[in-house]
Amino acid sequence: MKLQMNNWSNYFHNQFREELNRFSSTRIPEHHCEHCKAPKERRCLIDEKFLIRETQNFRFAWYGVSLYEQGIFKYFSKVYEKWVSNTSGYPIPVSDIGFGCVRVVAPYRLLSPTDKESEWLDYVKFWLEYTEHTFEEMTRIAPSLFFSAIRSDRDVVAIPHGIDFQDKLLEEALKRFKID
Repeated sequence: MKLQMNNWSNYFHNQFREELNRFSSTRIPEHHCEHCKAPKERRCLIDEKFLIRETQNFRFAWYGVSLYEQGIFKYFSKVYEKWVSNTSGYPIPVSDIGFGCVRVVAPYRLLSPTDKESEWLDYVKFWLEYTEHTFEEMTRIAPSLFFSAIRSDRDVVAIPHGIDFQDKLLEEALKRFKID
């Protein structure tokens, strides 16, 4: 199902959070690895079948909030708690790395090379508009500062398997927020 921009807003605000909460309630890791910095109560285990089972709309929306979450945690740690209090904290995708340990997965792991580029670009248009109108209010971080900070992050730059969706998002963000 292809969502247009106004439908993206409806999906994101009225359906996505409920789907994410339902999904995450069934994907709680059995072990609570002490090495993982993600709060135990927000960890959501994804596996190799995740990309096949879940819709791209769900994965795109979770990508967006995961990119916020991880970027704020790493580059703007002083406002991380403000972000969590304003959003009630989204579930954080983690993967099993063996011996009872889990690690937070990079947002790009929520995307698939088989996702449709045109639908990704529709999502990006919605997400950047949403970012422009809400992100700074929720975090006190200007979108231009956020994207400037994350654009050289290893997990944003090094994309495996030919997934260039993040490149397209970053390119659009840099244009929209006038970042050199």
